[in-house]
Amino acid sequence: MIGKKLKNILSLNGISLIVGISGGILAFVTLSVADLNIKIELRWFILLSFIFFIFLLISFKLINDLFTELKFASNFSHAISYISGDSLLLVEINKNFDYSAITTIFYIKNGVEIVLGTGYVSNIQQKLIQIKLINFDVDFQKNNTEILKQLNDNNADIIKNIIVKNHSKFIQ
Repeated sequence: MIGKKLKNILSLNGISLIVGISGGILAFVTLSVADLNIKIELRWFILLSFIFFIFLLISFKLINDLFTELKFASNFSHAISYISGDSLLLVEINKNFDYSAITTIFYIKNGVEIVLGTGYVSNIQQKLIQIKLINFDVDFQKNNTEILKQLNDNNADIIKNIIVKNHSKFIQ
């Protein structure tokens, strides 16, 4: 991910912008502060300052791009479908999920996330992720038998209220 961002920054547009901004700043500083005919050491200082400013601008741009990308990545995905025979929950693709990651599945009831069970990421496809259900929460099974029945029937109203988070919660 960092290599891709760095490649975008070092593209023709990124380099032109960085060199233009840093060159303009250093030209202004040079004209206002120094007389270049006095000492040759000042020229080395200006060259090193120019290189430092370019490095600094590339670093700031890289940090900003990475922060922006990670800021909008959510730690949950919405369910799309449930295959009861294989105990597979199909969810939207999310970059924060990885193979074999332990997940917690929640059912949203009256705006409250209720633990439905746990699972793990069994397969990541191009447009969806397969979550293999390990077990259902005991309290959820006792209190929500009708919801579980409708889930097994792949009811769309039930499925749209299920989210999967990429962390595990202790379930007895």
